[in-house]
Amino acid sequence: MNPKRLLIVDDEPAFGEFVRQVALALDYEVTVTKTVMRFSSVIPAFSRR
Repeated sequence: MNPKRLLIVDDEPAFGEFVRQVALALDYEVTVTKTVMRFSSVIPAFSRR
């Protein structure tokens, strides 16, 4: 398990992808979501890691 994790919530796909690429280059595990509804379904699994 990678201790460096980032959950990105952004409704602008290009910006979310940019941040994801930078974070991956810095060895982060990255999850990206575009909506609050999707965030609500992703956060429980993200928090358990």
